[in-house]
Amino acid sequence: MSTGTKTGEGSPALPADVSVRLLVLHRPLGQVLASQEAMKGRLGTTARVSAAGLSKRFIAELEGMDALVASRPAWQVLHVAYERMLADPLGECRRIAGFLGSGFDVTAAAAAVDPSQRRHA
Repeated sequence: MSTGTKTGEGSPALPADVSVRLLVLHRPLGQVLASQEAMKGRLGTTARVSAAGLSKRFIAELEGMDALVASRPAWQVLHVAYERMLADPLGECRRIAGFLGSGFDVTAAAAAVDPSQRRHA
């Protein structure tokens, strides 16, 4: 999540008192980087940023998000583990529905999880 500001300064798009529910999907960084490299290979693109540089950027973004959330008492966060979502999509989607409240289609969301798309373990 890019806040558009320096780490911890907040989001220019949302006033501090706005209630926000944020879902954060956690996937091991090595898997994210491997997935990015494979995607670039399929698309025939070259890296403008090294894997080490990309890793640093991802970590900085996550740290920025943590600082932003900590500075916003009206914000609620639900952390979802990628592996757990793949292993139990219905259970995780029920957990998400409990967090978000009415209007979240648990069945449709769980059906959209496709473990066969997991190529980088």
